[in-house]
Amino acid sequence: MFWIKHPSRLTMLAIALALGLVINVSAQAQPRFSSFSNSIPTEWNFDPPPNTGTPVNREGGATRNPCIREPNQELTLTALVRKGTVGSTVSPYPSFSWYVPRTDAKKLRFVLKDANENPVYETEFALKDASGGIASLHIPASASVAPLQIGKEYEWELTTICDPGDPAQNIPEDPTGNMVVKGWIKRVELSPSLASQLERATPEERLSLYATNRLWYNTLETLVQLRRMRPNDSRITDAWKKLLASVELNAIAQQPMFESSTQAVERDRNSSASSLQLR
Repeated sequence: MFWIKHPSRLTMLAIALALGLVINVSAQAQPRFSSFSNSIPTEWNFDPPPNTGTPVNREGGATRNPCIREPNQELTLTALVRKGTVGSTVSPYPSFSWYVPRTDAKKLRFVLKDANENPVYETEFALKDASGGIASLHIPASASVAPLQIGKEYEWELTTICDPGDPAQNIPEDPTGNMVVKGWIKRVELSPSLASQLERATPEERLSLYATNRLWYNTLETLVQLRRMRPNDSRITDAWKKLLASVELNAIAQQPMFESSTQAVERDRNSSASSLQLR
């Protein structure tokens, strides 16, 4: 004969507590930013750019450019910035992004200048894929490139070069052959509190922190990286669409991603120009 012992109330309580602990731990293990697109603002605190006497065009004039394969297309060379404003960053060596359309241009030229028009960094990229896409450039941290100064504003400029052999098209402001887009950036001070949070944060958490603090260039850079790493993640796709919609660039949200320009530089360091290709 054997006895079946019914569990005591104390045993039942212990089991319930254990199950509750497991459920709680499991819930905590879920991504805390399952809807992190909610952190993307619909309005940004942009400042107007300095009055330099020249227009700040984030979009190139496709109808005037002989390199564009479809002159009447809706999309043209576009800097991923809010039109006519200065975006913020906490990075001494920030990243910049743009959309390049289907084009027969042979190269792109990137120039970063201070408020006095002095070049801070410049480089060129050979275009090996003309199908169009979103590209990025990360300014390299090296002894030859000075970091952005806190509180200072800088202008960046991207130019298509249709015919590198034509001297006229080596002039960045030449409207007959080159298409030019511009943007402005300002480095702001990183607070100790935000620095501490960023140090412990995941990429998704960093995205939320940057967006909450209205740091346009850091938000854009982080989201571009997430898009490249996880192109099929619907949460990231939603955040990407919302970010571009916030600066009236909805039409670009569906465009493919180029590989990082900085990676291309490192792989092709022995050539005269780096290359851009679609992933």
